[in-house]
Amino acid sequence: FFQHFKRTSKVWKETWSILLNIHLVKLAASSLKEYLIGISDRGELYQYMLTMSTPTFERVQNYGSSFTHVCMIKPQCEMLATLGSNGILDVWDKTTGGHVGAMSLEAKYLCMVSSPKLPYIVLGRCDGVVDFLNVYCPERPQVLCQVSLCAWEIQDVQFTLSGSLLVAANTTNGDFFLIKANAGDRMEVLSYTSCKQEVTDFTVLESKKGLHLLVLVSSQKCCKAGLKIIVYEKLGDERILSLKGYVELAGYYIGLSFHPEINLRFFGVLHRSKQIHVLEFTPESAGVATSTPCTHQPPPSLAYTLWPESIKASSLSLNITTNERQTPPLPSPSHKPYSQ
Repeated sequence: FFQHFKRTSKVWKETWSILLNIHLVKLAASSLKEYLIGISDRGELYQYMLTMSTPTFERVQNYGSSFTHVCMIKPQCEMLATLGSNGILDVWDKTTGGHVGAMSLEAKYLCMVSSPKLPYIVLGRCDGVVDFLNVYCPERPQVLCQVSLCAWEIQDVQFTLSGSLLVAANTTNGDFFLIKANAGDRMEVLSYTSCKQEVTDFTVLESKKGLHLLVLVSSQKCCKAGLKIIVYEKLGDERILSLKGYVELAGYYIGLSFHPEINLRFFGVLHRSKQIHVLEFTPESAGVATSTPCTHQPPPSLAYTLWPESIKASSLSLNITTNERQTPPLPSPSHKPYSQ
């Protein structure tokens, strides 16, 4: 079941909803064109477009391939790329569903994401290598470069909103690699850090001061849900991701996602709840809030909930800790990754 909300004058309103007869296990979206593309549990490709008269997902011809990953090719978002279980990367025209180009890949990939500013794709491999693919000519995709980070899996990769940096992660061990990915420059590994805990999710934010890595660490054994966000920062021309502090949350969260338009805002998905909270990060205090901080006392943070009442606001109390003596020290990694 899909619900689509839009925010107008600080009020979330449902614009459409769809009850599907298929099970989508992965989704990719274009915030500029209101377009969704998803992969079903059978490895089939389905797309939603705003131009459709009746909201629905239509199946894209897959030529017999079972898809495992999908992403939009940016910045135009007129093409999309899929990776099949047969190791074939395909490029499609999203408007017509026509096949544009393909290339064969030999490694086992665990994640795939596209740059927000340039037409290239990054894939994380099970052997600790990150592949950069050039899709500037979608008819002939090619390998741009390969970066070997470690000897264990790269399970997630996320770009910053500007596309100049990306973070590759092993979420099982809590290992993070910061990679420089500027246009025209060589790809360079800037930093490595580890929280030495299983990670539920993470998101990367940017401000005028630099980069902020927010890591939601797992707090339950039965499922991936977290009560704590660890904050790392890279300020200015620094290369190192340094530990800033951590935030104790009032409830369990299962997902984080950055806001596509406002730099320091991000979304948090509550565990076992149909709620999405809009949160805001304040770099000065390593705090998370959704209201402007007061100078005389810390205010309760405000989060807009989408369910069950789409216009009602609920408070979310946060215990912010930045004292380094209260922050658990990070032990040295058990395996030596990429050496700086």
